[in-house]
Amino acid sequence: MKRIFVIIGLIFCLFMIQQRALAHPFHISVLDIYFKPAQKVLQVEGKVFMDDLADAIKADTGFEIDYDQPLPKQLIEAYLEKHVIFSVNGKAKPFNFVGMETEDGAIWIYWSVEKVKPKAKVKVSNTLFIRLFSDQQNLVNLTDPQGVRSERLTQGNQVAVFELRNQ
Repeated sequence: MKRIFVIIGLIFCLFMIQQRALAHPFHISVLDIYFKPAQKVLQVEGKVFMDDLADAIKADTGFEIDYDQPLPKQLIEAYLEKHVIFSVNGKAKPFNFVGMETEDGAIWIYWSVEKVKPKAKVKVSNTLFIRLFSDQQNLVNLTDPQGVRSERLTQGNQVAVFELRNQ
């Protein structure tokens, strides 16, 4: 009987070690924004940790999360609409949700912002997970025909502003 308890104890310890190995020691999200002048569109790719997104949705909505099931698309969209806001030349611009895919504990989310003209001033407000984690960092990278510019957003700085360049 004692041997069974030892085996159960070892299995539990291995499970806990595995869970800690899967947990990430930092809190970060990445938004890659690509300006396509010919189409007048911003194509956006966002990458976040799946567990952070689930915890944030639960904190915002009270929705009970089953971590073994995919998150409902409508909850993800609603969370994004609330926490990632695009403005172009001072006017809020809605985004079109394109899709998403999971990859090794992370989720890639794709959307677009239409009718964006060259030389516009783009403001990105990104408050993803800021309420949950004091060390949260949200990286925002914008690529236009002249190259890449990046901003690191934190609790004290949640807005990035970029002037689009055509050539």
